[in-house]
Parts: sequence; C-alpha cells; structure tokens
Amino acid sequence: MLVLALWFVVGLAVMGAAGLAEAKRRRAAVETAQVGAAVGSAEAGGAQGWGRHVKAEARTEADDEEELEEAAVGV
Repeated sequence: MLVLALWFVVGLAVMGAAGLAEAKRRRAAVETAQVGAAVGSAEAGGAQGWGRHVKAEARTEADDEEELEEAAVGV
C-alpha cells in the first residue's frame, strides 16, 4: 500500500508541475499576442485595418491551440 500511495503522490506532483508549466506558457503567449497587436498598430501609422488583422491572427492562433488541446484529450 505504501508503494501505491507514493506513486499517487509522485503522479500528483508531476501533474502539478505540468499545470504550472502550461500556465506559464499560456501567459507568455497572451503577452506576446498583446505586444504584437500593439506593435502592429503602432507600425501601421494611418492604416486602421492592420490592428484588427493582428488581433484576428492572435485569436486564430489561440483557437488552434485550444483545438490541439481538445484533440489531445480525446486520444
């Protein structure tokens, strides 16, 4: 029973570490998308459509990432 309990604790620790790594990666992706949108808007000068294009692209990348995660859960 002790060995089984230890494996359970190790499994929880690994899942916790993976969750923290995933949260950090998502946070970095969101910050990158926000910076990219701000830089894209600033570089566009008078072009109003560019900022919307960058935001739509960031949204598409997030959607793709979510679809990949859903597919991985189904495996």
